[in-house]
Amino acid sequence: MDLFWAFVLLAVAAAASLVDIVRHSRANPDEKIPWLGNPPRLPKWWFLPRLIMIFSIMGGINLLWRGTDISPWLAGVVAAVVICVPTLWVLIAHNRPVKAVAASPALGRQIPPSNGVE
Repeated sequence: MDLFWAFVLLAVAAAASLVDIVRHSRANPDEKIPWLGNPPRLPKWWFLPRLIMIFSIMGGINLLWRGTDISPWLAGVVAAVVICVPTLWVLIAHNRPVKAVAASPALGRQIPPSNGVE
């Protein structure tokens, strides 16, 4: 039964992580979200999904460790992969178009060609 609740808690943690990153990407549609740290604008109640995620991860790793008799660090690695891979996928999907827009010159702000006089 511990294994079932471990997977439930890890699924809750993964869902809270996805909710967190989606809310951040919607609050910053034109800003790049950093890999570590907070974006320029934080949505309202930004800490709530992170709080749910942290407590769910702690409980899920503990129950996974007790239910499968594997070492705690291996249970943490499994939990990190399950939670971080979908979150990083959403983060990369958000940052790729933002980086492409920032790299392309704006229509009104193009640098005029040089005529050789400096």
